[in-house]
Amino acid sequence: MYRKAVNYLRGQAVAEVVCTAPERVVNLCAAHGIPFWDLTWLTETSFRVTTTLSGARRLAEVTADIGAQVTVCRKSGAPELWRRCRHRYVLLAAALTVFCVNILYTTTAYRSPENLRVDIYLQSSTATQEKADAFMKDVWQRAVPDMETVSTILLTAGSTDDYYSNMQLSVYLMAGEGDLYALSTEDFKRFAAQGVFMDLTPFVESGTLNVEGIDLSSGYVTLLDDDGNPTETNALFGIPLYTLYGYMDGMGLDNRDLVIGVTTFNNNEENVIAFLNELIQSGRGDMPERLQQ
Repeated sequence: MYRKAVNYLRGQAVAEVVCTAPERVVNLCAAHGIPFWDLTWLTETSFRVTTTLSGARRLAEVTADIGAQVTVCRKSGAPELWRRCRHRYVLLAAALTVFCVNILYTTTAYRSPENLRVDIYLQSSTATQEKADAFMKDVWQRAVPDMETVSTILLTAGSTDDYYSNMQLSVYLMAGEGDLYALSTEDFKRFAAQGVFMDLTPFVESGTLNVEGIDLSSGYVTLLDDDGNPTETNALFGIPLYTLYGYMDGMGLDNRDLVIGVTTFNNNEENVIAFLNELIQSGRGDMPERLQQ
């Protein structure tokens, strides 16, 4: 609730970045602790992003060696307000009034808290937003009717060579967004190995997650250490959705290569697990005739 107000107080900038290897820009941001949000892709090699004022300066510095072009399009926030108005006292007083009203609105405007919302990210090139929302709404009402918000975000499905889809997914996960992710087997295993998803073994063993009849083998992943070497931990980090054919008719979703996992950074575990279980049961159904041929 207070994030927007804090960002405004410390100042923020909208920057456009052009680079032939945009994934390296994101990696450098993470390595140097440069915060960013509201990322919008312009082309396969360029995107617009919001960061702090100091972040914009550091972004240009740390990406200079890889040939990235960083252009600051707009600055806003309290520091920028002060810079522009410090010699215009009447204007400054008016601007400060508007600023205070904005902060008051930002900090008091209602947004569903994390324990009353479930956010699911779905990687698909076939599902439509309208059908996905309708399907998830039914699951929501059956599983967690007390939740105020359940949102479905469709992610671009692409190959490992597709910069856009890979960067979109990486940005969301690095920003700690989302409770549930349904990803291609390859993407799921890649991020699960880095510790992004929870071990679901206790929920399966207790019966909280009913996975009867589901082949779980693709949901098992070995964790990697900080150097990228395999550890001794091999656990069930996801539930394969391969044979849950109900999604095909319900959402138009081709789920034959999807595995779903619960993020370790979710703050609503009980409700997220309950939602996941109902989502699994809602997907049970017979194989469509077109796949039997």
